[in-house]
Amino acid sequence: MRSSHTCGRSELRAALGAAALALAGCGNGSPSQPDAATAGCTVEFTGDVADEAHPASCATLSQGDAGDWTLTIDTSTPAIARVHATVDVGSAPAPGTITNETAAAWDLVALSNTSSCTYQAGSDGVPNGSFTLALTSVDTASGSAHGTLDVVAYVHAPPTTDCGFDDVENISIQF
Repeated sequence: MRSSHTCGRSELRAALGAAALALAGCGNGSPSQPDAATAGCTVEFTGDVADEAHPASCATLSQGDAGDWTLTIDTSTPAIARVHATVDVGSAPAPGTITNETAAAWDLVALSNTSSCTYQAGSDGVPNGSFTLALTSVDTASGSAHGTLDVVAYVHAPPTTDCGFDDVENISIQF
């Protein structure tokens, strides 16, 4: 079982990123962060699945018939055959934070390449899991958005299938 007194990778990454940005102010004037439009995606699983991938792209923004916009993440990693997430970002998406407490609908399903293990979370899931979506930029004209999506998904294992020790998988996606 994980200790509640340790920092997770996302907290450590955020702290190190802030320190790097502070140090970058002493540099040669070059940009301290990659351009979000060209950076691609980073998908990281932490927990029983220790996996990471860097696809060229993974996020799209589309408008439904009712006028609401949906952010869709669709990608894979070496250990995960498919990661598919959707978040209803509302009728006027803008930079900011959306969580499982504020989104009308959301869903994430990740399917293992090597077993029958499935990792799921969503507004209609049992248990729901949780997420935080931090949008840093939104361009509805091009159907693009950039930011981070951090999800706590529950492990669903068929009988006699070993999906590891933990009941949850932490999934972090930068796009």
